[in-house]
Amino acid sequence: MKNYAYSIPLIVLLVSGCVEDTGVNSADDFSVISTDEYAVLASVVDSLFRSNTDTLVIIDSTSNGSFTRDDSSYSALLQYVSSHITDVREETVQDFIEKNRLPARIQKPSSIYPSGVLSSTTSRVYPVIQVSRVGLSTDGNQALVYVALTWGPLAGSGSFFLLSNDGGKWRIDSSVMIWIS
Repeated sequence: MKNYAYSIPLIVLLVSGCVEDTGVNSADDFSVISTDEYAVLASVVDSLFRSNTDTLVIIDSTSNGSFTRDDSSYSALLQYVSSHITDVREETVQDFIEKNRLPARIQKPSSIYPSGVLSSTTSRVYPVIQVSRVGLSTDGNQALVYVALTWGPLAGSGSFFLLSNDGGKWRIDSSVMIWIS
């Protein structure tokens, strides 16, 4: 009987070297959504719902919408947002761009909405919300976030929100809707 004890580590090493990087965050990378980001998201969602719905379905990964992340189209979108939300700082936009290069996993739905439940896909239970990562200014007093809200198959919208931190509480200063159905 042959001894294969040395073969197993070699096979594991060979297989792991062949695994392709898909660009999707690993489970360890999903912890990057900060407490400040969850506070911003909770403020926006609270202003949209004010606890008027029993259950809110939250898509379990962040998104910047259906917009491509190539430099030209994404820059044009953010130029449009900046032209309609004139108080947004360049550093806040840059932080938004950097954080939204890849999606992140939402791990604390109740930090966003008390009765929030996670779903990996848009379901037939409404309302459904999907959020981006939050761009923050370097002083932590300004935030930019994208929120897509769907009330039904042809009832939804996507908007950018600019918030400011007023004594530890986030409040919406302005917004711009970029799509509606």
